[in-house]
Amino acid sequence: MGIIYVLAAVLLWSVIPLLIKQIVPPFDPRWVAMLRLVLGTGFLAVVERLLAARSRESGRPRWRRRELALLVVAGAGIGGDYLLYTAGIARTTASAGNLIVQIEIIALSIWGLLVLKESVSAVKLGGMALCFSGVFLVGWNGQSLSALAQSQYFAGNLLVFGGGLCWSVYALTQKMLLDTRGAGETVVPIMAIGAVMAGAVAVFGPPAARAPTGLQWGYLLALGCFCTGLSYLLMVRGLQRLEASHLALLATLNPIFTMTEAHFLLGEKLTGFLIAGAALVVAGVILMAGLGRESPTLKGTSSGRHHG
Repeated sequence: MGIIYVLAAVLLWSVIPLLIKQIVPPFDPRWVAMLRLVLGTGFLAVVERLLAARSRESGRPRWRRRELALLVVAGAGIGGDYLLYTAGIARTTASAGNLIVQIEIIALSIWGLLVLKESVSAVKLGGMALCFSGVFLVGWNGQSLSALAQSQYFAGNLLVFGGGLCWSVYALTQKMLLDTRGAGETVVPIMAIGAVMAGAVAVFGPPAARAPTGLQWGYLLALGCFCTGLSYLLMVRGLQRLEASHLALLATLNPIFTMTEAHFLLGEKLTGFLIAGAALVVAGVILMAGLGRESPTLKGTSSGRHHG
């Protein structure tokens, strides 16, 4: 069952950039990020309340000052991630965006080395190099380097890259919180803080350039409740039954699913650079996951994103 839970979560992740493409425009990307966080937070809060009632949990210990600080940093990280990722996907292809955002895995590994003093091996460093090479290939896509900054997708790719860096900050601080708190106990306040942050940015622009259709409202609802809230629950269920390295291995299917879906549903072209970049990213993540041994960097950091 663990594999089924994880694959279902990965499938939900894979359609996130496709849904964003359908609702931006008319929705403003900042409002999409905020509403996605609000819907995801509400969905998870209801489920967590139901689960707590069923388990008849006693009162949890009060939050310490350090934990509250980590919550704020994690919330800012996931808020920044959703804002930048949504704005970036609106300016690049779904396939390229979901590959470039894998920079989050490299950044998280570096944070693990610098902050958590985790061990590093030649295999892990090789995986990081492969993953970064793949991200570079996708961003480059065979264009003249002198014209790269003028590419129609350059700004979008850069925003997605920044979103991946923000996600790594969120994942690092959530992992630090897991030393004293459960994942279910932290995700709702973290996402709520992210929603407030995204809302503070969204108010500077109109919600939509024109009136959205009923179908686009449905896409937005699916993006927040299912691709964000439900995917997190599925991933946690999967993590309870699988080692984190196995989870990471299955998660590498995410960009492959997105590339396939975007090609057939959105008509996006599969270039040789995109395919080669995807292969390098997948190979790099597999090496960084440790090929069957548990990776402490990845455990417990699922946000129901894309990541996302």
